Amino acid sequence: MSRRVILLIIIGLGLVVIPLLIWGITSVSQFGKVNIPVAVAPNDAEVKVGDQTFKNRRSINLEPGEYQVTVSKDGFETASTKLIVDTERKGTAIIAPLLPVSEAAIEWYRQNERQWLELEGLAGEQARIEGQALIDDYPLTAWLPIQTPLYSIGYRQPAEGGVVITIDSGAGYREAAFDAIREKGIDPSDYSYEFKNLENPFDDNE
Repeated sequence: MSRRVILLIIIGLGLVVIPLLIWGITSVSQFGKVNIPVAVAPNDAEVKVGDQTFKNRRSINLEPGEYQVTVSKDGFETASTKLIVDTERKGTAIIAPLLPVSEAAIEWYRQNERQWLELEGLAGEQARIEGQALIDDYPLTAWLPIQTPLYSIGYRQPAEGGVVITIDSGAGYREAAFDAIREKGIDPSDYSYEFKNLENPFDDNE
């Protein structure tokens, strides 16, 4: 076998092995991370997640945890929110249509309005996914709010996560509210509660 043939074989193997090594390094570096879709308008706005800054990215990979997200661009109102990344959390995404405030930004918006229209559809789908994820985790929320002349049942989502069921009723009708929850096939003791001027009967500390 000539030296030229051997050299070509070595080069060929190098072209195969190097991409495999690069792919392996990339895969290991992303292991344990969650892919988060990113959709912002303007699409070249700066996205800051924790201490990382991104631009012109359709998605990013983040380790599970809580992040402060800021999306900004000169001439537009800055958007800021908290992002919770969890391997079990469904539908997590960064969607931020920025509001134009300067004259130049307003003109840019008029010429590129389609970017915002596309984000409206994504935001609607995101809300649907998050709503379904909430129902999967807390089935009672699918039935809420419940309002009757005797009581009302709702819920709120604390900043730290989870769901708190709110009940507004007179003392004589609190049990009726719990009966309504049981009728949905749900154990009331599975949830945390807030009562208007009433004590929580499921609080073990009382």
